[in-house]
Amino acid sequence: MNPTSTTVLAREGGTVDVVLAMAPAAATPDEAPPSPTGSTQRTVGWVFVGGGAALLAGGAYFAAKAASDQSSLEGSCNSVCSPAQVDHMKSESVVGNVLLGATRAAS
Repeated sequence: MNPTSTTVLAREGGTVDVVLAMAPAAATPDEAPPSPTGSTQRTVGWVFVGGGAALLAGGAYFAAKAASDQSSLEGSCNSVCSPAQVDHMKSESVVGNVLLGATRAAS
């Protein structure tokens, strides 16, 4: 709706009733919705980067710890280790592999 103007003349001391009919403003189809600032996307991106770094660091730690424990067991057990020692080393290895696999899947 285009703005319009009208001139109303009244006698001095007189009154004039003016009635304005206003139509609701309709959205024009060529108006694009406001674009997001990107701060939410940036925040989500950094959260995923941090999560990926945590997965990578955790996986690397547990994989290195499992390798170190395996070397220690090989040197001290002479092929006869207790099941508790072996299970602990295997658990660390599984945790490391799962975390590194999750890192790979997330990327």
